[in-house]
Amino acid sequence: MRRSRGFTLIELMVVVAIIVVLSVIAVGAYRRFTARARATEVHAMFADIRAKQESYRAEFSTYLNVSAAETDLYPPLGSAGSEPRPKTWAPTNMNWNHLGIRPPSRQVYCSYAVLAGPAGQWNTAGAYVRPFLGGTPPPVPWWAAVAMCDLDGVPGTLYDQTNARFTTSSLTTAVREDTPVR
Repeated sequence: MRRSRGFTLIELMVVVAIIVVLSVIAVGAYRRFTARARATEVHAMFADIRAKQESYRAEFSTYLNVSAAETDLYPPLGSAGSEPRPKTWAPTNMNWNHLGIRPPSRQVYCSYAVLAGPAGQWNTAGAYVRPFLGGTPPPVPWWAAVAMCDLDGVPGTLYDQTNARFTTSSLTTAVREDTPVR
């Protein structure tokens, strides 16, 4: 008669170690995937901002300055450690409503600011928009959009290395991505 034999402790420990390694790899890949997916929201919003600003300029011969400064983000980022989280898009700032920005859904993960100015003037452009536009006030009317996204959930301040910052403007179709979390 044969005796049935079970697994040894070493065999079980090897199996557990393999499962742990695979789960660590899977969790990291999932976080990168969700960060990339949330960052695509920015490109869709920037396309909408671009279209609405050009439409506004065609009607009023100027771009609409929506935000008081590039740190005047809507909807505001949550407190440290509470991001990423969906935020409802329901602007009370009349300029957001006047421009008519409509995100793909009522929930957004990133926060936005849109600045505009006449030819040769900075208006409220700050430390991130000015270098993006070349360091000197553009010789033509301009607008610039900034998006801040805390995609990794690491607590931090508004403009630190834990946030992804995206910038685009009327002068280029490029989107610059700083401090990406991917």
